[in-house]
Amino acid sequence: MIIRNAKLIRQMRKPGICVLCERPCNKREGHHIPSRGAGGSDFRLMLVSVCRPCHSLRADSAAGMKKCLESIAARDKTTVDAVQQAQWFLVKLDKHASKYAIEEALVKLPSPAKEIARRELEEAKKL
Repeated sequence: MIIRNAKLIRQMRKPGICVLCERPCNKREGHHIPSRGAGGSDFRLMLVSVCRPCHSLRADSAAGMKKCLESIAARDKTTVDAVQQAQWFLVKLDKHASKYAIEEALVKLPSPAKEIARRELEEAKKL
């Protein structure tokens, strides 16, 4: 399910700390996990803020992806596994699915991932 959230993207671009190099930067970029080409969307769960050098050089490396997922898990006070399960669920979800169909699909997720996915869908006004 592809969701565009311009407000969240603007927030990600504000000056702050890069999650990869942990240095302050004036202009950050939103890095999608998974990538938009692989179904990633502008859900908060699928975005981290990285500086431009890290975005172009490190973000898609195995170590960079691991650190990005750990950052999302820490931000949401959950596990990397729960984050990945919720991300997978959101990627596979049909963007035309009814609220009833989404609720039915959520039942099959393990509890931590279910709560994360539900929150993301509520923020995107899909539930």
